[in-house]
Amino acid sequence: MELSSSLKKAIAAFFSALIFGQAALIDASQASLWSERRYSTIQVASLPLSVPPISAAAPVPHAFAAAGHPEIAPLLAALSPEFGSVRDIQLPKGAIAGVVVHVQDVHRNAEAQENIRRVTISLASAGIETAALEGADGAIPLNALRTTISTDDRAAVARFLLGDNRISGPAAAAVTTDSPLNLIGIDDAKLHAANVDAYRASLAHAGTLASALASARRAVAARKAKEFSPELARFDALVERHRAGALSFGAFLGIVAKQTGRATPDVALFLKAAALEAHLNFAAVESDRRTVLERLTAHASREELSRLLALTVALRTGRASAADFYGELARSCDAAHVPLSRFPAFASYVRYVSLSDQIRPDALLADELTLEKSAYNALVHSPAERRLVTESR
Repeated sequence: MELSSSLKKAIAAFFSALIFGQAALIDASQASLWSERRYSTIQVASLPLSVPPISAAAPVPHAFAAAGHPEIAPLLAALSPEFGSVRDIQLPKGAIAGVVVHVQDVHRNAEAQENIRRVTISLASAGIETAALEGADGAIPLNALRTTISTDDRAAVARFLLGDNRISGPAAAAVTTDSPLNLIGIDDAKLHAANVDAYRASLAHAGTLASALASARRAVAARKAKEFSPELARFDALVERHRAGALSFGAFLGIVAKQTGRATPDVALFLKAAALEAHLNFAAVESDRRTVLERLTAHASREELSRLLALTVALRTGRASAADFYGELARSCDAAHVPLSRFPAFASYVRYVSLSDQIRPDALLADELTLEKSAYNALVHSPAERRLVTESR
């Protein structure tokens, strides 16, 4: 079936919004966890083509980890990337007796708390019955609220209190959700009070301790100048620049990888992606992208475009990765006789996004520390040098 010109332009515009909306690789030491997860809204109802429904059996994030444990599949499906990143999944060798989902909190951050509220409601709908909170001790009764106040009123109060930082995301979720979600505080009230008292008492000594710390750093620097070999001193200076924020994460990672002569898979992926990013000409990428999408929508079949649109929705809902999407886009371009090899700037961008999608941030940061330690170990030749390195770390 032949597609109209206006329909093709609409499809091209939709793909354009998706593809150029992909976040660029950000210096990992400065990236905001929540700003990385700001997805533009997709108005599925206004799509020009009838998008085939996504199968419930379609892959969900980290669904590979559910092999042999189908009981956790609903929980994995509930963890949409719209709310945050799934960093790790640990499974027992035998049967699963219970599931714990650890949500990394960002205190007094409105966007983070709203995302936590939404993911808590999603998890409660998938069967999670209890949310364990820091900053509280024991069960937090909510039944009276749920049984005496209407859903709309509870939602309005929760929105106000959450927006004013009076309650957390999980508490707002427990107040508003219709699922049976219980809240329990896992802090010890007495220990918490003791910790607060210790912090308040320490404030009186903050100035004195800061001065002592600065003096100790100067003393260590003087000893380094005396004890360190020239090679160790040069590397240590780079480490100090990196810790002070004067040397970017990517630049420092490249240095320690070269210094040690080794790179883990995540480090290698990051360095390849960073090298691609450094040479991306975004004006050329934009020009190539426009031409690719115009030709793709002009030559691809209706079925091919529908399949690509369905994968687009799957990407936005977390049921497909960026690597999956761009792999399918490249295949569709080949099928429509619009090979990406004819558009080198856009092809480089696609490779860049696909590489970035494979990087595991936690593993990358751990690898950076391991490589730094290995580089120090290779350059340290005396007990005095080793003591100084240990003191400065």
